[in-house]
Amino acid sequence: MEESLSSSSETSGGREPAAVGSTSAVRVKIIGLGGAGTHMVERLQKNHFQEASLAVVDTDASALQKVAAEEKVLIGRSVTRGLSAGADAAVGATAAKSDMAALEGLVAGQNLIFLLVGLGGGTGSGAAPALAAAAVAKGAMVVAFVTMPFSMEGGRRTEQANTALTELRLSCEVVIPLYNDILMQLTDENATVLEAFAKADAWVRRGIHSLCAMLFKPGLINVDFSVLRGAFPKRGGRALFTLGTGEGKEATFQAINELLNSPLLGGRNSPAPVGTLVINILSGPGLTLPKVNEIVNKVTERFGGRENTVLGAVIDADCGERLEVCVIGSSGGFRQLREGKPAALAESGTGEMPKPVPHPSPAGMPRAQGKTGRPMTIGEAVKRHIGKQEAPDPAAKKVDQVEMDFDEQEMQRSFFEKTRRTMIDGQDVDIPTYLRRGIKIIP
Repeated sequence: MEESLSSSSETSGGREPAAVGSTSAVRVKIIGLGGAGTHMVERLQKNHFQEASLAVVDTDASALQKVAAEEKVLIGRSVTRGLSAGADAAVGATAAKSDMAALEGLVAGQNLIFLLVGLGGGTGSGAAPALAAAAVAKGAMVVAFVTMPFSMEGGRRTEQANTALTELRLSCEVVIPLYNDILMQLTDENATVLEAFAKADAWVRRGIHSLCAMLFKPGLINVDFSVLRGAFPKRGGRALFTLGTGEGKEATFQAINELLNSPLLGGRNSPAPVGTLVINILSGPGLTLPKVNEIVNKVTERFGGRENTVLGAVIDADCGERLEVCVIGSSGGFRQLREGKPAALAESGTGEMPKPVPHPSPAGMPRAQGKTGRPMTIGEAVKRHIGKQEAPDPAAKKVDQVEMDFDEQEMQRSFFEKTRRTMIDGQDVDIPTYLRRGIKIIP
């Protein structure tokens, strides 16, 4: 079995793409990369996406064998001998480089790729930029959902994740970071790790489902793929992502209230205005244009994007009186695309992705099992890791200036806009203390 996975894809009955418009067809693929990414794809299969095919990529052969995806690609067999990358991004990058032909074959012929990956470790952080760049080179639009490590995991893992996030933004139209620290604030102390991560899975599932529905399902307002892609002419910008749902007579009010106060906004009362907004409204036959207009006015009033808003309004009889709104925005990036390549690459003339910053292997994630063999709770994970952040590494490099140009207003760093990170004892002290130490705030 390991031999069949090596440097190749294993396909089992892929689905035909659904038609869009009268003559065109859009091919959509969901790719999970690394341990966290493959787990997300595996859990997504419980909610079948008829419009998309599912694929997983990893350096760990045994992990791939356990996933029931349509396509499986093992990378870096000559580098890791079928084992994991050991939380070393440099190893992950080398593994991707050694099997670029397999990655290119995986993304060839696709129009829209959803990349699911956890950053901070080895395979995900190292290989994600290379996979995204390969997809772009093959003409695909890439939307990435990436999970960011808990602050309590230490400075090295966080900086490794931030480096990968910067590189990903150079290739992807949209990169949506989902911070694990948010899960700490949303879950009960006795919730298991799996229950906490289920919330992040739900956000990813709803985001993918909303964009697919916008393209494939009939509605009051339909969106062609070329229009969706044209909404993001630049790369490198920060993304806005929020969701809202409602049901019954107050569905519109409930949905608007939820998306404007979503934890995905990071607690920012006034997020920086974005240049582009994609708004999709999914509801039953009772959806009316006045309701659509009310939602759009509230969203653009809060987030901006009035000059470039792509709107989809989808009718789904299964929704009944339920209404769901998904909003994705982009700050517009820092350079204009040239000839279909990320601007930083086009201007350099090399056509190669920036090399990942090498970091020593950081400490791993909290173990999934407690002393009694049961799943570890969030509370136990916090107690185990408080005060155990790693010492600063003299060899670790600072995050590139490219990131400083547009990444300083991320959720964790509060409102320290246009300032460099203040690192003390391996910790970014601009991140609130309760997040760095994993302390849950109880209202």
